[in-house]
Amino acid sequence: MAGGVMRRHRSAMIRVGAAILLAGLTLQHAHALEDPTRPPRAERIAAPGTDSAEFLILQSIIRSPNGNAAIISGRLVPVGGRIGAARLVRVTEDEAVIQVGGAEKRLALYPTARKRFGDLPR
Repeated sequence: MAGGVMRRHRSAMIRVGAAILLAGLTLQHAHALEDPTRPPRAERIAAPGTDSAEFLILQSIIRSPNGNAAIISGRLVPVGGRIGAARLVRVTEDEAVIQVGGAEKRLALYPTARKRFGDLPR
């Protein structure tokens, strides 16, 4: 009778150990996945010749017949307008292009999304 209890106990310990190992492996791989609901990473933009920098995050794009704009770091910026050292040059359906010290930088609305064009259904 004691042998049967020991076998069941050993079997249960093996299942628990396997479950812990599987959970550890799953967490290790899950860590590499990005959460699509997290806000995009901020672009650090520094004015030329200064040590100060500000983080700019593209949050929304507004396109209308009256003019295009973007909400960057919580502020509404029309095309041609400024946010800190940056000037908003243009907006597309998924990005805003800013100019800082003569260089253009792109702020993506969905930085991790990639457009892919495959075969169209026939």
